[in-house]
Amino acid sequence: MELPKPFSDFFEVRNVTKRDDGLVYVNVDSLRSIPASDRGRLLLDLEDKLCLEDPQIRVWHASIGDKNSLRKLRGISLDQK
Repeated sequence: MELPKPFSDFFEVRNVTKRDDGLVYVNVDSLRSIPASDRGRLLLDLEDKLCLEDPQIRVWHASIGDKNSLRKLRGISLDQK
């Protein structure tokens, strides 16, 4: 699946999964660092754009790991496998 412009400047498709219930999950990765507030808006806009073609599409961003500096300062870490 190819993402429409300008979204292809920010994200790339990691994989596409079609579920038995008809929903299509599109998992994307960021191509660059995007602040969380902007990333959320861009992902919602991308999903809206893709839903014009297929209303069953749901966009998910790949996990970006534990970026919480306060958690790290307190010595708490999340295991990522």
